[in-house]
Amino acid sequence: MHARTTEVLAALDRSHDALLRAVLRVPSALRETSPAPGRWSAAQVVHHLALVETRIAGVVQGVLALARAGELGAETLTESAYGSLDWSRVADRTNVRVASEASTPPDNTDLTAAMGTLTQHRAVIRSLLRDADGLALSAVIAPHPVMGDLNLYQWALFVATHESRHAAQVVEIAVSLTRSTGPGATDPARALLRHALATVAYRVSKAVRTPPEKFGKFRAGPSSRSAVEIVAHMGDLFDWALTMAKGQTVWRSSEVMKWKPELERFFASLTTFDEYLASDAPLHGTAGQLLQGPVADALTHTGQLTMMRRVAGGPVRGESYARADIRVGNTGAEQPASLVEFE
Repeated sequence: MHARTTEVLAALDRSHDALLRAVLRVPSALRETSPAPGRWSAAQVVHHLALVETRIAGVVQGVLALARAGELGAETLTESAYGSLDWSRVADRTNVRVASEASTPPDNTDLTAAMGTLTQHRAVIRSLLRDADGLALSAVIAPHPVMGDLNLYQWALFVATHESRHAAQVVEIAVSLTRSTGPGATDPARALLRHALATVAYRVSKAVRTPPEKFGKFRAGPSSRSAVEIVAHMGDLFDWALTMAKGQTVWRSSEVMKWKPELERFFASLTTFDEYLASDAPLHGTAGQLLQGPVADALTHTGQLTMMRRVAGGPVRGESYARADIRVGNTGAEQPASLVEFE
């Protein structure tokens, strides 16, 4: 499969996984409930995505059919399909946009039906891209009302970035609908600590995204930890943090698993600790002790993973993290797209 096809299909998979994870964070009984007057429910967000992707599937199908009828050659470009477009215009949730009338969901939206429509048209877009693999899709252009002229790879990346934007919105909805009024919501020290946890999640997610082959086994030196051993240690850090918060401090070194299960355990441990901080349960010790201990240690190891990526030949792109879309409560592996990156 051509590198560009692989890139855009992977982006579509990541964004859709992020949306599904976000929806699962909303209690099932509240998925069709608006978090506040004038705001969409999780079901309405999914319905909006379904409306948008239905139209995009038609656009892709139409322009591709016209191109095939002509003389569409083989794809010769191999660099990233993201190109020089400013994707932050789509990804950045602080850049508020009003949905068109055609893409505005009705008040009474059924989540199951909306998700079914979205899944159906996402499958159409994926199928069109796979069937056209190897063709010069960079030469097949269609105008977008906000982004301007996009080739078909970029249309697919728009779909993924747009879905990631709204996955972050569903996370916000989940946080709003489950927000407590006790110390988990009102204590500024807890709030800052939770922002630090969201920062860890964002940075780790970027550090482990699309790593070099067999990166989990990579070591910077003969006596240093491998990448997967570092991730396992970081999971242990947040298990330890939870015991500290509960006043029953216990350190446990877990048995190291394979790369993917270890990443899943890390984000699960981080999320469990964050959920404790968000609750009304008492916090033993101080937020400062938790920050200077397990949280700071985890940030140190995140930098270690990033350094190891570069040594292993798969560097992580730099970023203005002060402008990153980091949101309290979003401590899973799926994170918003980077807004401002550089080499």
